[in-house]
Amino acid sequence: MHHIEAESGSLSIVPRRHDTRKDETVGFRIPPELRDLLPSARQRNPKAWTNRVSFHLHSVYSDGTLQPEDVVAAAVAKGAKVLSLTDHDTVAGIARARAKAKELGVTFHAGVEMSAGGGVHVNAIGVDETNPQLIALLERVRIQRLVRAQTIVEHLNARFENSSDPRERAVRMTLEEVKAKSMHDEGGTIEIPHVARVLIDKGLIKNVQEAYRTYLTGKVLTDPRVPESPDVEEVLAAVHAAGGKAFLNHPYTVRGENQAERDAKVKTLLAKGMDGIEVYRHSRARSESGKRALDSRVAKYLGWALGLGLIIGNGADYHGPGTGLSSLIVWMPKTLASKLEKAFGGARRGRGRRTAAGPRT
Repeated sequence: MHHIEAESGSLSIVPRRHDTRKDETVGFRIPPELRDLLPSARQRNPKAWTNRVSFHLHSVYSDGTLQPEDVVAAAVAKGAKVLSLTDHDTVAGIARARAKAKELGVTFHAGVEMSAGGGVHVNAIGVDETNPQLIALLERVRIQRLVRAQTIVEHLNARFENSSDPRERAVRMTLEEVKAKSMHDEGGTIEIPHVARVLIDKGLIKNVQEAYRTYLTGKVLTDPRVPESPDVEEVLAAVHAAGGKAFLNHPYTVRGENQAERDAKVKTLLAKGMDGIEVYRHSRARSESGKRALDSRVAKYLGWALGLGLIIGNGADYHGPGTGLSSLIVWMPKTLASKLEKAFGGARRGRGRRTAAGPRT
């Protein structure tokens, strides 16, 4: 574990005793200078916080449930003034989202949440979505998603064929059924929830969350025939070639055997050339212990971001109604929101800058 200390007016990360417990508050001391930037501080001074920036939104072009225009409209209705559509590994919905943002008079930045090896997700914000290097990498991952869907269908059909449950034995799935649930033919990606929605239609489950507990787990999702995701370095190179900035998304999901290993991996990823880190997210924490754990996690990421000179980002990770990720509101301190906006300075409302290479927002 680590804790943050103030030294000579700056913040540094200092190692503490090793502890493998998941409670991130263990052995973690929050310095006073960060306390006004923690989620719990909003209750004390709500006027110092804002939800005007929202940089992590999904539409039907990946695994969201709303059209791009509806995502933008919903975010604006909740108070967003600066936003980015960041579908998984596709920019196919950007033009539609940008047009809606222009209509509503808000600032829009083209974005995409890019998949990297090891389950790492990188939010690319402010990209030129026509950049050839970016497009080539996204298309490679889009085809990978198609192959993954095919292998999942094959695994499930094998299970159904050999099942002792008569309901399952009567079911067969096809890749075309899964594709029909997605926007693949319009440039979108096929995601695991699209498979789940076919299972719902077949009457085997009631919702997507149930699919992850019953059918879409284990070897079904890890077939060796599926090509590997690009490594982080390749993703970062594509983001920067497209003029964007790369944020490490939901760093607490980075894989590791224990908290110390996860923290070490996050810091390694940040040092590879990330421009920022997603620190502020929607939280369902209601208990006092949950709120303290959230404060500790945010303080840790703030300390790393400040120490490395990274942009402090936020993200609702919005997927739409009925998905379990349906909140559009993400609060962050106004001082940090202003810095986040300035990191993408120069964009005009609903449009953004244009370069010789094409639109850059």
